[in-house]
Amino acid sequence: SVDTGRSLTASNMLAGSGTLTKTGNGTLTTMGNGISNSMSVVVSAGTWAAGNGQIAFLTVDGGIVSSGGTVTATSYYLKSGEVQAKLGTGSIFVTGGTTKVGSSFNSASNAVSIQSGTLLLGNNNRIGTNASVNISGGTLDMSTFTNTIGSLVMSSGAVSGTGANKLTAT
Repeated sequence: SVDTGRSLTASNMLAGSGTLTKTGNGTLTTMGNGISNSMSVVVSAGTWAAGNGQIAFLTVDGGIVSSGGTVTATSYYLKSGEVQAKLGTGSIFVTGGTTKVGSSFNSASNAVSIQSGTLLLGNNNRIGTNASVNISGGTLDMSTFTNTIGSLVMSSGAVSGTGANKLTAT
Protein backbone atom coordinates (compact mmCIF):
# COMPACT_ATOMS: atom_id res chain seq x y z
CA SER A 1 0.00 0.00 0.00
CA VAL A 2 1.24 3.49 -0.85
CA ASP A 3 -0.62 5.90 1.42
CA THR A 4 -2.01 9.38 0.67
CA GLY A 5 0.73 11.95 0.20
CA ARG A 6 3.35 9.24 -0.23
CA SER A 7 5.06 7.90 -3.31
CA LEU A 8 7.23 4.90 -4.10
CA THR A 9 9.48 4.62 -7.13
CA ALA A 10 10.70 1.21 -8.28
CA SER A 11 13.65 1.69 -10.62
CA ASN A 12 14.65 -1.98 -10.80
CA MET A 13 12.66 -4.82 -12.36
CA LEU A 14 9.85 -6.23 -10.22
CA ALA A 15 10.09 -9.86 -11.27
CA GLY A 16 7.87 -12.87 -10.81
CA SER A 17 4.66 -14.35 -12.06
CA GLY A 18 2.23 -13.19 -9.38
CA THR A 19 -0.01 -10.15 -9.07
CA LEU A 20 1.06 -6.68 -7.99
CA THR A 21 -1.90 -4.93 -6.32
CA LYS A 22 -1.70 -1.13 -5.99
CA THR A 23 -3.65 0.01 -2.90
CA GLY A 24 -3.53 3.22 -0.88
CA ASN A 25 -4.09 6.72 -2.27
CA GLY A 26 -0.42 7.50 -2.99
CA THR A 27 1.55 6.96 -6.21
CA LEU A 28 3.55 3.91 -7.28
CA THR A 29 6.00 4.71 -10.10
CA THR A 30 7.69 1.95 -12.08
CA MET A 31 10.53 3.07 -14.30
CA GLY A 32 11.00 1.82 -17.87
CA ASN A 33 10.08 -1.83 -18.27
CA GLY A 34 9.84 -2.08 -14.48
CA ILE A 35 7.50 -5.06 -14.13
CA SER A 36 8.04 -8.58 -15.41
CA ASN A 37 5.93 -9.49 -18.44
CA SER A 38 4.58 -12.50 -16.55
CA MET A 39 3.12 -10.37 -13.72
CA SER A 40 -0.41 -8.99 -13.52
CA VAL A 41 -1.20 -5.55 -12.08
CA VAL A 42 -4.37 -4.56 -10.20
CA VAL A 43 -4.87 -0.84 -9.48
CA SER A 44 -7.55 -0.45 -6.81
CA ALA A 45 -6.64 2.95 -5.32
CA GLY A 46 -4.26 5.82 -5.90
CA THR A 47 -2.09 6.10 -9.01
CA TRP A 48 0.16 3.68 -10.84
CA ALA A 49 2.59 5.75 -12.92
CA ALA A 50 3.61 2.97 -15.26
CA GLY A 51 6.75 2.72 -17.30
CA ASN A 52 6.85 1.55 -20.89
CA GLY A 53 6.49 -2.23 -20.98
CA GLN A 54 4.59 -5.48 -21.13
CA ILE A 55 2.67 -7.20 -18.34
CA ALA A 56 0.36 -10.22 -18.33
CA PHE A 57 -2.96 -8.56 -17.35
CA LEU A 58 -4.07 -5.13 -16.10
CA THR A 59 -7.13 -4.56 -13.92
CA VAL A 60 -8.26 -1.03 -13.08
CA ASP A 61 -10.72 -1.15 -10.18
CA GLY A 62 -10.85 2.25 -8.52
CA GLY A 63 -7.47 3.83 -9.17
CA ILE A 64 -5.67 5.72 -11.92
CA VAL A 65 -3.18 4.39 -14.46
CA SER A 66 -0.90 6.95 -16.08
CA SER A 67 2.08 6.47 -18.36
CA GLY A 68 4.31 8.41 -20.69
CA GLY A 69 4.89 5.20 -22.65
CA THR A 70 2.76 2.23 -23.65
CA VAL A 71 1.42 -0.40 -21.25
CA THR A 72 0.90 -3.65 -23.15
CA ALA A 73 -0.99 -6.62 -21.72
CA THR A 74 -2.83 -9.66 -23.03
CA SER A 75 -6.06 -8.30 -21.50
CA TYR A 76 -7.21 -5.13 -19.75
CA TYR A 77 -10.11 -5.31 -17.28
CA LEU A 78 -11.65 -1.87 -16.67
CA LYS A 79 -14.02 -1.95 -13.70
CA SER A 80 -13.85 1.65 -12.43
CA GLY A 81 -11.32 4.45 -12.20
CA GLU A 82 -9.36 6.28 -14.87
CA VAL A 83 -6.82 5.38 -17.53
CA GLN A 84 -4.46 8.14 -18.67
CA ALA A 85 -2.10 5.84 -20.57
CA LYS A 86 -1.61 4.40 -24.00
CA LEU A 87 -2.60 0.73 -24.02
CA GLY A 88 -1.10 -1.81 -26.40
CA THR A 89 -2.79 -4.50 -28.48
CA GLY A 90 -4.50 -6.64 -25.82
CA SER A 91 -8.28 -7.03 -25.51
CA ILE A 92 -10.22 -4.54 -23.36
CA PHE A 93 -13.10 -5.73 -21.16
CA VAL A 94 -15.34 -3.16 -19.42
CA THR A 95 -17.06 -4.80 -16.44
CA GLY A 96 -18.50 -2.89 -13.54
CA GLY A 97 -18.66 0.81 -12.70
CA THR A 98 -17.49 3.78 -14.77
CA THR A 99 -13.99 3.94 -16.22
CA LYS A 100 -12.91 7.20 -17.79
CA VAL A 101 -10.34 7.02 -20.57
CA GLY A 102 -8.75 10.44 -20.47
CA SER A 103 -6.94 12.66 -22.91
CA SER A 104 -3.69 10.64 -22.62
CA PHE A 105 -5.47 7.32 -23.22
CA ASN A 106 -5.13 5.73 -26.62
CA SER A 107 -5.66 2.11 -27.46
CA ALA A 108 -4.13 -0.02 -30.16
CA SER A 109 -6.55 -2.77 -29.10
CA ASN A 110 -8.42 -4.60 -31.82
CA ALA A 111 -11.17 -5.76 -29.45
CA VAL A 112 -13.21 -3.76 -26.91
CA SER A 113 -15.98 -5.59 -25.05
CA ILE A 114 -18.35 -3.48 -22.92
CA GLN A 115 -20.17 -6.10 -20.84
CA SER A 116 -21.45 -3.95 -17.96
CA GLY A 117 -20.65 -0.56 -16.57
CA THR A 118 -19.59 2.48 -18.59
CA LEU A 119 -16.59 3.35 -20.72
CA LEU A 120 -16.48 7.17 -20.64
CA LEU A 121 -14.44 8.90 -23.35
CA GLY A 122 -12.35 11.86 -22.19
CA ASN A 123 -11.33 13.10 -25.64
CA ASN A 124 -11.76 12.40 -29.37
CA ASN A 125 -10.59 9.09 -30.91
CA ARG A 126 -9.64 7.23 -27.72
CA ILE A 127 -10.52 3.80 -29.14
CA GLY A 128 -8.39 2.49 -32.02
CA THR A 129 -9.65 3.08 -35.56
CA ASN A 130 -9.49 -0.66 -36.38
CA ALA A 131 -11.12 -1.79 -33.14
CA SER A 132 -14.11 -4.10 -33.06
CA VAL A 133 -16.40 -2.79 -30.28
CA ASN A 134 -18.94 -5.22 -28.81
CA ILE A 135 -21.54 -3.78 -26.41
CA SER A 136 -23.44 -6.53 -24.60
CA GLY A 137 -24.88 -4.81 -21.56
CA GLY A 138 -22.91 -1.69 -20.72
CA THR A 139 -22.61 1.83 -22.09
CA LEU A 140 -20.13 3.57 -24.33
CA ASP A 141 -20.46 7.19 -23.17
CA MET A 142 -19.13 9.44 -25.92
CA SER A 143 -19.64 12.55 -23.73
CA THR A 144 -19.10 15.39 -26.25
CA PHE A 145 -16.47 13.57 -28.32
CA THR A 146 -16.17 11.67 -31.62
CA ASN A 147 -14.49 8.36 -32.42
CA THR A 148 -14.01 6.23 -35.53
CA ILE A 149 -13.76 2.47 -35.00
CA GLY A 150 -13.57 -0.58 -37.24
CA SER A 151 -16.93 -2.14 -36.31
CA LEU A 152 -19.73 -2.06 -33.74
CA VAL A 153 -21.81 -5.01 -32.54
CA MET A 154 -24.52 -4.24 -30.01
CA SER A 155 -26.76 -6.92 -28.49
CA SER A 156 -27.85 -4.79 -25.51
CA GLY A 157 -26.58 -1.70 -23.76
CA ALA A 158 -26.19 1.80 -25.16
CA VAL A 159 -24.08 4.42 -26.87
CA SER A 160 -24.72 7.79 -25.22
CA GLY A 161 -23.42 11.34 -25.16
CA THR A 162 -24.30 14.98 -25.52
CA GLY A 163 -23.76 17.67 -28.12
CA ALA A 164 -22.24 16.82 -31.49
CA ASN A 165 -20.73 13.50 -30.44
CA LYS A 166 -20.47 10.89 -33.14
CA LEU A 167 -19.40 7.26 -33.33
CA THR A 168 -18.43 6.08 -36.81
CA ALA A 169 -17.82 2.43 -37.70
CA THR A 170 -15.98 1.90 -40.97
